[in-house]
Amino acid sequence: MKPSAAFIIYIEYGDGSFEYYTQDSNYLATIASAVFIPFAIMALCGKKPMPRWVVSLRHMATACLALTFFVVLFVLIPMDGLSSLPWMLFSGPNLYHHFLCPLLAMLSFIAFETEPALSKRCVLTGMTPTLLYAIVIIILNIAKLLVGPYPFLHIYEQPWYMSIVWIAVILGMATLLAWLLWLLNRAVGKRRGKA
Repeated sequence: MKPSAAFIIYIEYGDGSFEYYTQDSNYLATIASAVFIPFAIMALCGKKPMPRWVVSLRHMATACLALTFFVVLFVLIPMDGLSSLPWMLFSGPNLYHHFLCPLLAMLSFIAFETEPALSKRCVLTGMTPTLLYAIVIIILNIAKLLVGPYPFLHIYEQPWYMSIVWIAVILGMATLLAWLLWLLNRAVGKRRGKA
C-alpha cells in the first residue's frame, strides 16, 4: 500500500512525465494498490474472495518495483560509483521510489497476498510492462526524440551491440524477478495451506 506515498511525492516534486521507469513502476503500483485495498477488505470480512486478476495486477506492479530496486542497486549505483548509494537509495523522494516502496511491495506480495494462487503464466504478464516501456523508450531514442533517460539507453553514445546487451540484461532481470516473486509467493502460500 506504500507506493501511494511515492505517487504523492511525484505529484509534488516530479515533472509528471512517464519518461522514467521509476515513475511508471510507482504509478502502476499505486493503481494496483488502490484496486487491491477494497477487495482485500471484502476478503478479510469474508464477503468476497480475492479475484485472481487483482493478485495478478499486484504481482505485475511488484515485479516492476522490484526491477526498479535491483536496477538501482546493481546497475545505476555501480555506474555512478558507490558514493551515489546514499543519494540513490535514501535521499529525498528516492527513499520511497527506489527503496521503501519496492521493499514493502515485495514483502507484502510474498508474505500476505498468496490467495488465490497464480499460475506460472503470471511471469509473462509480470514482465510485460517492462517490455512495453523498453519498446517505447527505444523507439523514442532511435528517433532522437529522447536521450536515455538511463545511461544504458543512450543508444547513440555506445556501440550498437551494447544496446542489445543492455536490452537482454534488463528484460532478463524483469523476467527473473517476476518468476522469483511468483515462486516465493507460491511457496509461502503452500506452506500456509499446510499449517
